[in-house]
Amino acid sequence: MNPKLNKVNAEIEKMEARLVETQAALKDLRAEKKQLEDLEIVKTIRAMKSTDMDVMELIKMMQEGRANVPAFSVVEEKPQMSASVYKKESEDDENE
Repeated sequence: MNPKLNKVNAEIEKMEARLVETQAALKDLRAEKKQLEDLEIVKTIRAMKSTDMDVMELIKMMQEGRANVPAFSVVEEKPQMSASVYKKESEDDENE
């Protein structure tokens, strides 16, 4: 057989083997991501439930729209200038 063709076939086999390994690693990472997300959900539900309510009951209520779930708000913080930056801006304003 043609040596160039043999080389290409060998490269294809190597690439296919790496592809299988990469796909397996990706599958594992996706499973780990789902486990971590599920753990976060459980932590959040446990943190917001009252002591006299079962977690499954709370989930059922949430699915039915009967649970009073507090909304999470994200507060955007404004970046603070350091004293040296403020001083430099003040000096620039005075020089103008």
